[in-house]
Amino acid sequence: MLLGSGWKAFKARVSGAPPDEAYALVTARGFRTGLSSGLDGLVAGPDDALGLAIAGGLLVFMAQRARGWRDAEKTSRRRWQRHFELLEHAADALTRSLRLDETSGLAAGFLARAAIHQDGEDVDVAEAALERARRPPAAAFVNLMVARTPKWGGSEHAMWKTARRWAAAALPGSQAVIARAHYEQWLQFAAFDEAPGARQRAAAYWKSPEVMDDLITASDLALKATLPYGDRFNAHLADGWLGRVLVDARQPTRAARHLRRLGGYADPEVWTIGMRFKPKTSLRLYRRSAGLLF
Repeated sequence: MLLGSGWKAFKARVSGAPPDEAYALVTARGFRTGLSSGLDGLVAGPDDALGLAIAGGLLVFMAQRARGWRDAEKTSRRRWQRHFELLEHAADALTRSLRLDETSGLAAGFLARAAIHQDGEDVDVAEAALERARRPPAAAFVNLMVARTPKWGGSEHAMWKTARRWAAAALPGSQAVIARAHYEQWLQFAAFDEAPGARQRAAAYWKSPEVMDDLITASDLALKATLPYGDRFNAHLADGWLGRVLVDARQPTRAARHLRRLGGYADPEVWTIGMRFKPKTSLRLYRRSAGLLF
């Protein structure tokens, strides 16, 4: 448990970081936060916008932990109930943070993350918050796109409309949303679509010339992007998702250009989804598949 002094140091670090790094710091903490972890001392008072944003972000990950990583139909009613209770607390803290500072990219990013499991109106609210945010992290665009996927009550049309919109904004790391959208489209065919031929479409997905053209375009834009504010973690998100799906698409040389830029940084939001191993192990396996030995 982090007590007052520990939260003070963590908040100072998050406060001094650019939005993409701040989001990454809270995400890393979130993946290590258990359901019994105390948040006492994190929020100094009703006007503590940063404390509320961090608490909201951590509560999102606690909600995920409450649900677990089982398939939806294998998750117990008790787990779902606790999951949604924690998400409500998260959304409340993040909304309060944004009332105090509507330009907070950190709070807007996690509000979009919380909206993944909520109703369409909640997704609309999260998107409006992103529009007001200053330098929102690229992870926020990805979160919003995932919230629009069919598996979370959206549609393929809404998913791709969101992905194209935010990728076209040409913000640092925004090409991550295209790579993740292709992963979600493949996953839809592979696991959720019950239409005849869906599994065959999944098997052929990464061989599609249209898919490859889209990924190469996104890859080129990400590799050529200028990062005036550093935006190291935005770039890492784009390189992580592009490297991952390009390996899946049997494009190891192109994938290596992105995975090499990551070094050893394994973003848990990239390297836990659909993986059987811990993030660093998953990244290492993908690096090997791309021909990178070190």
